[in-house]
Amino acid sequence: MKKRVFRNVLGLALAAVMTVSAAMPALAARGPDTAYETLAESHVTQATLPEGQWQSVVSFPDWCGYVDDTLVMNNLFSFTGFAGQGELYVTVAEGVTSFRMFVNNVEVDTASMLPGGTWKLDISDVALDGTNTIQVTGITPSQLASAVTVHIPYPVVIDGDPSEVGMDASTVELIGDFISAEVKYGFSGAQLAVVKDGKLVINEAWGSANGYRADGTRIEPGDEDYVPVTTDTLYDLASNTKMYSVNYALQYLVDRGQISLDARITDFYPEFDDEGTTIFKDGTSEEMKAQILSWKSQLTIRDILMHQAGFDQAVASLGTAFTIGQASLLKRYTKEVLLSYDSDGAGVKAALRAIPILKEVGMSIKVLNMKPHKDPDEFIKQFGRDAFLRLLDQSENQVDYRLEQIRKKYDLSDDSQKVGFLQEAAQLLSSLPSAVEREIYGRHAAETAGVSPEAVAQEVKKAFQRRLRKEQKQQERRDLTPAIQLQPKSRGLRYENIRSARAEEGVLRLLLLDPSLHRELTQLRPEEFSSPLLGKAYALLLRRAEEGLSTQLSLLAGELTGEEMDHLTQVASSPESMANSRQSLVDYIAVIRAEAIKRSGASGNDLLLAAQRSNLEKKAYMEEKP
Repeated sequence: MKKRVFRNVLGLALAAVMTVSAAMPALAARGPDTAYETLAESHVTQATLPEGQWQSVVSFPDWCGYVDDTLVMNNLFSFTGFAGQGELYVTVAEGVTSFRMFVNNVEVDTASMLPGGTWKLDISDVALDGTNTIQVTGITPSQLASAVTVHIPYPVVIDGDPSEVGMDASTVELIGDFISAEVKYGFSGAQLAVVKDGKLVINEAWGSANGYRADGTRIEPGDEDYVPVTTDTLYDLASNTKMYSVNYALQYLVDRGQISLDARITDFYPEFDDEGTTIFKDGTSEEMKAQILSWKSQLTIRDILMHQAGFDQAVASLGTAFTIGQASLLKRYTKEVLLSYDSDGAGVKAALRAIPILKEVGMSIKVLNMKPHKDPDEFIKQFGRDAFLRLLDQSENQVDYRLEQIRKKYDLSDDSQKVGFLQEAAQLLSSLPSAVEREIYGRHAAETAGVSPEAVAQEVKKAFQRRLRKEQKQQERRDLTPAIQLQPKSRGLRYENIRSARAEEGVLRLLLLDPSLHRELTQLRPEEFSSPLLGKAYALLLRRAEEGLSTQLSLLAGELTGEEMDHLTQVASSPESMANSRQSLVDYIAVIRAEAIKRSGASGNDLLLAAQRSNLEKKAYMEEKP
């Protein structure tokens, strides 16, 4: 018992010594007579405190609410700066007889900083890129609060030359040549600003702010309506501002530990789940009311960010980054999606990009038309939730929406443009898998253009045949691809059986895209895989799926080498149709098992039995289909 007490006392003593050591400033520990590099008196001039915004305003010795000058946290403060520039404004309170001040461990000659005045301190000789420090200590008399106040301006970006910051001239020239080529071959215009070490070393502009007319013709230099891009040209960031402002604000608060996305709303608003603040639908039972209040008490900031304006089945996606994996995840919850991207050009582009991705996984798609209003938020604020609900009921079929976007590109009063519209519409309609769909929407296109449905049908038929021939040629090329091109780049990961490995890759892709398919894989064992890496990855993914965990490939990084992850990333990024995923899975499994039997040296009878088993699996699948 005595030994335990002794150890506890010793631990406390050591902790106390360490605490005191950490609390004592380095300056005080070295003594008041220690010599330091000095920032001369010539760097100090009397000044009037300018108005404006400040990076920080800090008082010593009590900027943290303390008056104990021996505490490091009470006399050391950090700020952001750039090398070769910067200034501080130091205000000395009445009654201060002396103090010591250090900037980046260089002592400032404070003899001329008299009490009752404000002094500008030039720190350009000692400033650093990034984090800089101020330390104020030895304040006399020590009992004064806010004896020395320092106003810290924001760092200023100054003009410079690439060579001053170590940038290679040839690299700068290459960047300029690249942008010039992009502008020459179709990009409207661009600006480039590069800031390094607090210096603006590149600030250039190319091309025009209005590269194309409404009819699609290019606006060239010298044209009357040509507006060149300058370094002062402003751009409409549109909905990007939402992402930046909200994400940066949340990120800032989360990083500082001031907020957690998983914090409950009631942590901030305790009355949120109170019965008096909750409106229930007519007919809601008391039991359900209690359940709802319980759910409300558990709602987090993350939940609120996902649900706005009372639409609890909305999912926010970045249109330009929408993936087939996300589409597959959505299909687990619904068979129909209504797209409500912004009605501007960027929103239309995002919708047109998302439609084929959603079609590939077999979803039904409608598109919301909000014009002339920009987005749901703007519409709801002006007209309310009920009006938005009525608008949802008027959503367009995705084919009609795409036809309308094509129509907008052409002046149908002009016969030549009418032909262009019909040819492009025929290309779209030829991609529809159903002959009935092609006929129905062909009539819509014919009505829009004012021509006979028969004429459109002929054009669609020709486009459909061209598409079939193209797809056939592509398949032939894939079939003729040399086996060496199908091998992983790393020799250590080479496939022994190309046919089996390609099927194994397919199984992995399907499992990554739709984790629910793991139920179809209960009989497929990792040992049946010809590739050790693919078998290992399959086992890891299957285990995670069975445990209800995420099957994102990135989560396997801790169990695989960098080389293995690189190859699996390539496998996962290869195209994989989800339109008939279960049948594809059956086919892949049949190939894997057949090749596994061959490798085991099984007899022809065994192979026959394997083929029969494969056919039975296919038959069972077909019988399950509605």
